[in-house]
Amino acid sequence: MISFATTLRNSIASTVLTSIGSAAGSNAKILLCSGTRPANGATTPTPLATFTVTGALLASTSGAVGTLNAIPAVAATAGGAGTPATWARLTTSGGTFVCDMSVTVTGGGGDLTMDNTTVVLAATVTPGTLTLTVL
Repeated sequence: MISFATTLRNSIASTVLTSIGSAAGSNAKILLCSGTRPANGATTPTPLATFTVTGALLASTSGAVGTLNAIPAVAATAGGAGTPATWARLTTSGGTFVCDMSVTVTGGGGDLTMDNTTVVLAATVTPGTLTLTVL
């Protein structure tokens, strides 16, 4: 694996995050899913919850981390009591695949981190602060 100087790593990460944000466009969707993540872009199983990002995807980037814009809480749409989200899919507002990512609690090292990854059917899912980390 190639190791980069911090300034180069941050520059690459910022470019990747900006490209992801551009591809997702306004009002992108984040589908929280459980189980094993499928092959890149493969059919998405029924999500546990679907968040719609208000406006542009990224509020800011700092180094290799992008902080997502405000995302309203939603009611969980599938799954069962205490089902953990293990991965997520980012799509455009129209459902076109952008990328898949791992999901963990904040500090857990996932591509997408949340305050709480446990999803309960019909309960309100509050995303908290979502960050996306590349490289």
